[in-house]
Amino acid sequence: MKSGYSNDLFVSSSLISFYRKIGCIKDGNLVFNGTSSRRNVVVWTARISNNSKEENFSQVLDVFKAMGKEDVRKYSFTFSSVLCACANISDDGICGEQVHANAIKLGLASKSYVRCGLVNMYGKFGLIKDAKRVFNVNGSMRNRVC
Repeated sequence: MKSGYSNDLFVSSSLISFYRKIGCIKDGNLVFNGTSSRRNVVVWTARISNNSKEENFSQVLDVFKAMGKEDVRKYSFTFSSVLCACANISDDGICGEQVHANAIKLGLASKSYVRCGLVNMYGKFGLIKDAKRVFNVNGSMRNRVC
């Protein structure tokens, strides 16, 4: 921060991930909060991923919603991390269905990271028909392991 590199978004996203790996989530959040208002998808996704890995699942959804409010473009790994959190929230898959709808709207539902997250999330809630439907879209996942 003193040297002025905290405004570099790639440095910031690396620091956020680094602080999670050493168990200092609060410091990672400080880096996130200290980044300029021009945060990109990489910085947002690093924060989402950290919260998911630390099992702060409701915070994952809060950050995901805030990302949408700031009109930041999402990509498949963002959805994968959010779906992981949704699979661990006791709401019978409702938040996961909403995230799925958002992925469809943005044209990302067919991406392999998103599809694997959807199959996992629907499977955890016993929504086997939905998991099969996602798995069988275009038959392209049959040769991949989620």
